[in-house]
Amino acid sequence: MPPSKMSGTQDCELSEEEISEFETRKRYIDEKLRDAGWVENHDWIDEYELEGMPNASNVGYADYVLFKDDGYPLAVVEAKRTSKDPSAGRHQAKLYADLLEKKFNIPDYFFSDVSDTDERARYEYDDGWMLIILRIPYVKEIKSRTPYTTVPLGIIHKRDVTITVCYYETNMMIDFVSFQQKRGEGFTDHVDMIFRLFLSSAVWYLKRLKQISNLIEKAKRNLDREVNNESLIGLSRLQDSLTYFITSIRGNETLLSKLKFKLQIDELDADLIEDVNIEMTQARETTNIYSNILESTMDTYSSIINNNMNTVMRTLTSVSILMMFPTLIASLFGMNLINGMETSPYGFIVALVISVAISGLFWWIFRYKRLI
Repeated sequence: MPPSKMSGTQDCELSEEEISEFETRKRYIDEKLRDAGWVENHDWIDEYELEGMPNASNVGYADYVLFKDDGYPLAVVEAKRTSKDPSAGRHQAKLYADLLEKKFNIPDYFFSDVSDTDERARYEYDDGWMLIILRIPYVKEIKSRTPYTTVPLGIIHKRDVTITVCYYETNMMIDFVSFQQKRGEGFTDHVDMIFRLFLSSAVWYLKRLKQISNLIEKAKRNLDREVNNESLIGLSRLQDSLTYFITSIRGNETLLSKLKFKLQIDELDADLIEDVNIEMTQARETTNIYSNILESTMDTYSSIINNNMNTVMRTLTSVSILMMFPTLIASLFGMNLINGMETSPYGFIVALVISVAISGLFWWIFRYKRLI
């Protein structure tokens, strides 16, 4: 782009709808990659050509392909202008990832398994490739049915090639890549990388659990002021999130115990695995604690609601009984029967006094019994 056009682009303030895909890449993605320590044309290449796209030219260009030090692709990043639906970029990135899959002869179903949001934590071998699926925490919109959930992270390995695949943009993976770049030491081998991903997932589970704890406390403060449906529904959603967390953490623990006997582990890996076990145990126990606290809280507020309902019904029943006596007395005196007060000028006053006296008596009894 000529300097004059570039400067004009930088000087003007654009809204999200006006920012183009090119501007999105230059303003945000390029800067983020550089800040994380990635070097252009060495660690990442933009406009990476891939053959086999379903278009007239049979050629596509991935916006970004990130590479490992050995030259093998690590991730595909697809950019879209901020006003467009992110699912369009996710679909296009999947197409590019599929082309990279064919280029490196990775089994076809590995990527489809990773794209399945309900895929359990496990590992398997096929044609010399090893697939490890790890469940990691993921944050949706807070108002969604399950604001905190888990998604699969795929680790595909064969000899000197290790590829990570995740179809969701998670803070965990962004933080993991950034931290390893700043760390500047790299990985001793693929086993070191795999167990560091386990460790990172456990740490991020704890971070998300702390956020869930804050949301629980906020909802409890709101309910202390007023029992409302919005706060109760929010607690119910967090309960669902904790269920997903505990299930995924247990699956990761089972997977870790199996991988310890399948991968070649040295002394450093053993120390790292011990750290992973400690963090995962803490994450599991913390999830159980929060789940029990939340279940107890929900039961408490359910009891409060039932108690309030009983109080209202008791009060309404007492009022109905008090109103019954004046109605009964007025009905008796209003019948076409001889009661000795048909011609008395004080008949209405007598009926009124009797009604008030009896109602007052029962009102005192109800107050004494704390029924109203």
